[in-house]
Amino acid sequence: MSGHATLAIRKAAYAALVADSDVGALVGDRIYDAPPEGVTFPYVQLGDSIVTDNDTQTVNGSEEDLVLHTWSRQRGRKETDQVQAAIYGALHRQDLQISGQTLILCNRTFEQVLRDPDGVTYHGVSRYRFLTMEGYTVGAKSYDGTNDFASKPGTNGASSKQFTFVCALNFASPAAGLQYIWAVGSGGNRLSIYKNTSTNTLAIEGFNSIGTRVLFATSTTGISAAIGAWAVLMISVDLATPGSLRVYLGHTALPMAVTTFTDATMATASNWEFGGRSAGSNKIAACVSHLWYANGQYVDLGVEANRRKFIDQFGRPVGLGDTGDLPTGTQPHLFAPNGDPSTNLGSAGNMTITGALTDCASSPTD
Repeated sequence: MSGHATLAIRKAAYAALVADSDVGALVGDRIYDAPPEGVTFPYVQLGDSIVTDNDTQTVNGSEEDLVLHTWSRQRGRKETDQVQAAIYGALHRQDLQISGQTLILCNRTFEQVLRDPDGVTYHGVSRYRFLTMEGYTVGAKSYDGTNDFASKPGTNGASSKQFTFVCALNFASPAAGLQYIWAVGSGGNRLSIYKNTSTNTLAIEGFNSIGTRVLFATSTTGISAAIGAWAVLMISVDLATPGSLRVYLGHTALPMAVTTFTDATMATASNWEFGGRSAGSNKIAACVSHLWYANGQYVDLGVEANRRKFIDQFGRPVGLGDTGDLPTGTQPHLFAPNGDPSTNLGSAGNMTITGALTDCASSPTD
């Protein structure tokens, strides 16, 4: 697999550099794998690659470091610095199209300018890391808003001040009332994430073990991106750290009005319900995929590199490993890549489906 990814990555890097106007203004089309004899300076050369496989049982992935060389004979290092800055603009965290691969992240990890022993030539060296996975695909399940929901009674992990929740959603047209995406406790009275379909806003509530509210936040804008189209909802919070609440639809932050935020433990571990609450009331009407929940783990989703552990640069799901442990190195409590938690690849055991989930016609990786 690595050889195929290497070639595709080199082609994508070359295409990005050739297409970039700032690079072109400095070196024209002089971007080479093997520079010709009598080459005109300045120019850029694609150098060696170092590849580390990052495969799971089901998805091939790689982490590849590509070295780029800049060569200049202009007096002083200014031109070399300018070319390397242009390369940075063309590649670093850009949305490169890599054939047969999903790009999770491309970033610069090293840069240096050296003066060659001839005393004339300046040599710039930069290294870019490409984290890719072979075309990841995932299924999706339909929750009909009437009969379908999932539940798991009992204790699932330990209560915590932290949680991270990720789910790809494609809601049907909004109707009046509340739709509970995630609920913990008896009827969601300890932690709940729900959509108010009348206002198309999102709300997050958390309570301690005696029912005192310790977290309440509502979105100040609608979540229309997830109505009739796929969007990955990502939420994380650490109540020990003020200002730590992160809510995203893909890479777009959802502004939240936070009215309660108390340094206290939420009762996040018992009586899970997904897609509804209180024996299935307030059900969601949506297609669901890429479901991941980690009680006691906080992933700062405000950092793009952390969001890229769950979604690619376009906001599409990426492979999270056979047990969902790739984002944090720890298996989450719940991981249902196809949206059906009756087969939970996380650590807390399977949920029970009431109703009958059916396959959706589309998925967030289409």
